[in-house]
Amino acid sequence: EGMDDEGFEVLANEMRVASSLDHPYLIAFKGFYISDTAACCLVFEYAGGGTLQQIIDKHARRKAEEEYEDDESDSSFKRRQEREGRAGFETAVIRNWILQMSKALIYMHERRVVHRDVKASNIFLSNDLTTTKLGDFGISKVMTSVSSAGHTVCGTPSYMCPEVLRGEGCGPPGDVWALGVVLFQLLALRVPFKPPAHAHAYALMMLITKFDGTLDEDATLAIESCGHPDALRRLASGGSMLHPQPTERTALEEVVAVLEAVTE
Repeated sequence: EGMDDEGFEVLANEMRVASSLDHPYLIAFKGFYISDTAACCLVFEYAGGGTLQQIIDKHARRKAEEEYEDDESDSSFKRRQEREGRAGFETAVIRNWILQMSKALIYMHERRVVHRDVKASNIFLSNDLTTTKLGDFGISKVMTSVSSAGHTVCGTPSYMCPEVLRGEGCGPPGDVWALGVVLFQLLALRVPFKPPAHAHAYALMMLITKFDGTLDEDATLAIESCGHPDALRRLASGGSMLHPQPTERTALEEVVAVLEAVTE
């Protein structure tokens, strides 16, 4: 009652997809109930640690406070590098979180399910912040073939891959791209693609659509000076998880192999 056809389909789709999946790094679907107001409410596993986006925002605020305390009159390249290298996550923490999400997506893709909205706010954390769980399957898509999963433009602009914005559909490489954006966020405390201040969302989408594999100066500085191992920084680049061509994007199995080799 009170729900349009589109809203009902999203709800029904989330129930179908979530109930078909069972993995330690996916939010578990527990069931549903009808409220007193006749609303259908889905029940999922509780994640007491909040979302990854909330944790990233907390670290980003701390970084901003540190930068504010710096001598703002000194805008030298060296000073900027020093500021970029402070406040953030430990390498081991980033490695484990992205490793967990990679395994969750491999599990989904093996079952021909593409998430299509991987982002930091859809990744949930355990109370002790050691375990991540991917959730929100409302726009996930069951593939009719191994390589494709529909041509609807959907998702969150900052995490959308170029092929989706070109209207070419979103297969497993689209989830790889989005996870690459999350990795970049964890390393640099910012997303890799930012349009000019006050620009419309269209400007961001055009920036991603035209991406040729080379990040702009600010994004390059942020990732190169983050202080994390080269292996992680390479994964979050236009030559790997953020490759503009989906067929050239690093496969999740390779991402797992790289992460398992990172020891510091």
